[in-house]
Amino acid sequence: MKYQIKNKSNIKIFINLNVLIFILTSCLSSAVDESITEISPNPNIKITTPTVTQAVSKTQTPIPSLSVEDAEARVLEFLKTNTGCVLPCWWGITPGITTSDEISSILESFLGLVVSEVRYEFSESGGSLLMRPLSNGIRVGIQYLIHENAISMIYVKTEMTENTYDLVYADSFYQEVMSEYTLEVILTRYGKPNQILVRSFSDLAGHFNPFQTLLYYPDKGIVVQYFSPNGLITENDEFILPTCPPIGHISLRLCPRFKNDIKRNTTD
Repeated sequence: MKYQIKNKSNIKIFINLNVLIFILTSCLSSAVDESITEISPNPNIKITTPTVTQAVSKTQTPIPSLSVEDAEARVLEFLKTNTGCVLPCWWGITPGITTSDEISSILESFLGLVVSEVRYEFSESGGSLLMRPLSNGIRVGIQYLIHENAISMIYVKTEMTENTYDLVYADSFYQEVMSEYTLEVILTRYGKPNQILVRSFSDLAGHFNPFQTLLYYPDKGIVVQYFSPNGLITENDEFILPTCPPIGHISLRLCPRFKNDIKRNTTD
């Protein structure tokens, strides 16, 4: 059975409720398959080519250990500026170039933001660092893999929290801090992605209607994910997509370049 969806421009789009895959109306055209909605990039989106030249040194200068206050300030600075480097470089860490010793020296400076030893691990095969929520509520988690002593993949997850455990969406401070990674900025800075995928979760549909939007740049080694809790709302027995572009939490998956089709990694 199919239900009608209306956006603010009164454009009507039909969607299969059994699959519960929702699209960004008024932003991008769409094509729906059985598992994932793949959206062809809009050729009318204005794209500007980045003029920043990514300069990466194979020798990183270790960052001194920081107090909790200084570490929080550094995290905010890094989230806002990405230390001036261009994705897939993250906080001065470049997949395929940065070594395991170098990434450890960078991440160890943030250990003051980790509440217990189980929240971080650095090893020859990879590592992780899950920070407690900052005093402003932002929480950052970083995972990475190592291949032949170089970083092969970085996964960064950011969230806004309240009372440590409750997640908060559409927070203005979070959006300000993560403004360099909004859908509009990413499309403008990095151009048209090879794929734009939207995924929802039918088992959670109801008051909580989560959905993911992914921008996939395999040649650049970038996947940007937007997670929103309210992809659809119900009004007059119709499903409505309330926001475009999506407002929610932002995650990044970065590597030298991706080999597999992104669909293989988004159906679990």
